[in-house]
Amino acid sequence: MIVFYRAASGESPVEGFLDRLGSAAARKVTWVLRLVGTDGIWECRADHGSDTFRILCFMASGNRLVLTHGFAK
Repeated sequence: MIVFYRAASGESPVEGFLDRLGSAAARKVTWVLRLVGTDGIWECRADHGSDTFRILCFMASGNRLVLTHGFAK
């Protein structure tokens, strides 16, 4: 299960990041996730054209993948 992190204010940095992307890029980031990481923090990577998008995440109890922040590199 994928869960979006929400701050105490109710904001979700990843949802905001995806909203700012064009729809084609957001679909690519949403559906083509390659997990790269170490013990604690993982990185979901997606390439779209010449852009590379990354979303930081971690595994939580109950097999939940919690998405925390997104950015373009």
